[in-house]
Amino acid sequence: MQTQNKPLPAREMHKIVLGMVGVFGLLAITFPVAMIRVSQMDKFRGFHVKSLPLEMKNSSGELPDIQPVVFPSPVVAIMSSTQVKTSSIAEITDLIKLEELNQKLYEEIDRRWQTRPTFEQNLIYRVSVDIEGAIVGYQPLNQQAKDYVKETPLSHYPKDANIAINTTTPVGKFIVVFSPNGILEVNR
Repeated sequence: MQTQNKPLPAREMHKIVLGMVGVFGLLAITFPVAMIRVSQMDKFRGFHVKSLPLEMKNSSGELPDIQPVVFPSPVVAIMSSTQVKTSSIAEITDLIKLEELNQKLYEEIDRRWQTRPTFEQNLIYRVSVDIEGAIVGYQPLNQQAKDYVKETPLSHYPKDANIAINTTTPVGKFIVVFSPNGILEVNR
């Protein structure tokens, strides 16, 4: 038994193509609108993706095996070329606690950063926080960070974490980047 394929008339093909273009157009319009609406919610402020909380457990009652995604950052190149003093301060090493502190630090700085940037290059700082998430000190990692610190909320905190805290108190150290277009980045 042989079947013959009958070619579709041009009018039918146009309907199919226009339908597909219409669906793509709807997606192209609704996706940015949805992203804007989500970004305006305080719960997701500063995030481009909603992530699962670490407290979520799988069906066996254990924490899921979640590995952090590491993206190459321009901060790494700058830090490798910048001499940064190391200290004998105990550091927090618990990944879950560091993730929690990262979020607290981001929210604190983002809430306080209200000035419009006048700098033209990224300002990069190493920021130390205590176990409760309070900022205990910072160090500028590039010249622009030293020059424009007054435009950041960090200017209200002690400049050098080594002087500001007791050496027996463990701290979490993070890299904070203020960009000229108003984007804040906090990394471990």
